[in-house]
Amino acid sequence: YAVWVNGSPAGAGVFPDVPPERQFDDLDVARFLRRGTNSLRIVLYIQGADSFQHIPGDAGVLFCLTACGEAFVSGPEVSWRVSPCYHSGKMPRRTSQLGFTFEYDSRREQCDSGWKKICEKDFAPERRPAALIPRRTLRPESGQPCRSEIVAQGILFGGAGDSPSEDMQTAAMAARTPRQMFGGPECPELPSACGIAVDDGCAGSDGVYVVADLGQETSGYLYLELDAAAGAIVDAGHGEHLDDLRVRAHVGDRNFCDRIIWGGGHRVFTHWYSRIAGRYIQLNIRGGGRVRIFAIGIVPVEYPAAVRGSFHASDGLAERIFSTSARTLRLCMHEHYEDCPWREQSLYANDARNQALSGYYALGEYAFPAASFELLGRGLGGDGWLEMCMPARISITIPSFTFCWILGVRDLWMYGGSRYGAHKLYGAVKRILESRAAEMTSNDLLPCPAGERYWQFYDWAPGLSGSERIYPGEKRYDAALNLFFCLALEAGVQLAAAAGDAGHAAFWASCADRVRGAAFREFWSPEEGVFVSYRGDKSFAHKCELVQALALLAGAAPRKEARDRIVHELLSGAGLVKTTLSQSLYKYEALLSCGKDAVRFVFGSVMDTWGSMLARGATSFWETIRGASDFEGAGSLCHGWSAIPAYIFGAYVLGIRPAEPGYGAVCVMPADFGLESASGTVCTPHGPIRVQWSRPNGVLSGTVWVPRKCRCIAADGIEVVCRGN
Repeated sequence: YAVWVNGSPAGAGVFPDVPPERQFDDLDVARFLRRGTNSLRIVLYIQGADSFQHIPGDAGVLFCLTACGEAFVSGPEVSWRVSPCYHSGKMPRRTSQLGFTFEYDSRREQCDSGWKKICEKDFAPERRPAALIPRRTLRPESGQPCRSEIVAQGILFGGAGDSPSEDMQTAAMAARTPRQMFGGPECPELPSACGIAVDDGCAGSDGVYVVADLGQETSGYLYLELDAAAGAIVDAGHGEHLDDLRVRAHVGDRNFCDRIIWGGGHRVFTHWYSRIAGRYIQLNIRGGGRVRIFAIGIVPVEYPAAVRGSFHASDGLAERIFSTSARTLRLCMHEHYEDCPWREQSLYANDARNQALSGYYALGEYAFPAASFELLGRGLGGDGWLEMCMPARISITIPSFTFCWILGVRDLWMYGGSRYGAHKLYGAVKRILESRAAEMTSNDLLPCPAGERYWQFYDWAPGLSGSERIYPGEKRYDAALNLFFCLALEAGVQLAAAAGDAGHAAFWASCADRVRGAAFREFWSPEEGVFVSYRGDKSFAHKCELVQALALLAGAAPRKEARDRIVHELLSGAGLVKTTLSQSLYKYEALLSCGKDAVRFVFGSVMDTWGSMLARGATSFWETIRGASDFEGAGSLCHGWSAIPAYIFGAYVLGIRPAEPGYGAVCVMPADFGLESASGTVCTPHGPIRVQWSRPNGVLSGTVWVPRKCRCIAADGIEVVCRGN
């Protein structure tokens, strides 16, 4: 929705509702009101179809405007109409995960026809009490339109067909110099108070194009300020790179371009109803005559969570990696955690766990992950597995992600304590683990769930992306699924103990013992010295880093010689399918408890991997190390799961980790990454914890300042100073 009071924009937003629930916002509109007659205008965007972050429900609006003791409420006699400017009806999907592109005709902005009064027949045929609740998280805030610089320009030939995205991807473009296009030697910066005149090309051309660079990855609402002829077609594409020497507006069936038909003259256009993301905006303008450009950009939309954590180190690259991780995280936070702001904007449990862990350190944020995990928990189906995303109804789900959700709930309990509601999710945790324990077979393993619905995905790596389905009558056992199950059972033990459920705590501890014993028995290969990935129907020869890491974390390698062999294989990097950025958390956590060489390896890996993205111009961290070329040209250059260095640096370089739920006790044990010094702050529910340390001559010394409510367990050489009440 978007709200205007007396013609001024007063707020906009999106709700991650699960029908029939409805959330509401409180907007302070006092500054827009005036004596006498006031106008209130609310525009709704109704997607009307499923996506990865939307479940269709009864469409409508409820509002109540209160001022000076009076109330004006939605209902009969309120006037309404379908927007005359936006095209209502079938439109191309942005992506299969998102909603739709838009077309806007600003020539119809002055149209005042089509208004009706709300009457009895406009109400839903079934009137049920609506569950109205305040928004669970803070409302994302919009800022001022970002600055940009025109970095490419020229003339167009052809295009202006029915598909703006395909036109932008395939139109013939002839570059022109800034002097030829703008009359000056340099690329202009925007916004420009007087505007930048753009010639409409030359005889025989069909229009002009300009590409604006926002300077960095940005997420928000498309914003344009132009002066063009009435009827000019302005196609606006957005993207994260210029690898195609243009914005990549059409990738497979994905469409990243929208169409605005200009109303004539000097106008400002903002699309308030769906966010876009990227670094570049391309305008293809046809039929505009002589166009004057005042601004091309995005109105940034950010969740109001400040970067309250800090990290400083003797290695400046580590500081850049931490700050870029924090920025990546914030770009992927709006109504809930998002995997990426450009292509999907979807909440996945695996991604959300990475993001939450990073956010505890970079942002000191607890309420937002609590709301995201609660939303995911509402997707628990009758089969005991979570929906793949929420709010959504999707035909497939990823079983391993349900176990990642349980790990995320346990993390929330450890980092946030009781005040952030992890205990409220225990019922869903219990249902999941009860269902899975009942499915364990006589060999004490959990078989893969069978059917088209279940995607056996573990990582975007060869042999782990789950390209095949397991069908009824087939029985396959996956090492990764069982090891995630074991970790989830261990997390369930902690949550059950916190809930006072000693019976389930004991039972799940027993199940975890059985699973880890069976995992070693069934998947350990003495000849190869590693765990193999698959057994049973449709199994195939496969060895990967992820399974070895999960085995170490789950304690599934009972013998020291087996553990040593696994660590050797992980450090050597030979013979195993490597983890990608998404699952690097598990590899790093497994190695960080395996001695100095392994610790140094982890730090080197983080510096090399994430540093290489920065060296290639990244302003946020990517979905995979292949960048934009992955997924057949649809690789995301901003992905929340890749913010994980913020967690590694805070938890292991600074060494700050909760030893009891909610930081009732804190452990400060900096790992020896080879750094000369480091300092930083981690914000906890009790207040900030600050540490600074150095290693002169390899001997640790430093100070940690902790709130008095936190009992501190510090490494030798770290002085503990309590402060506050």
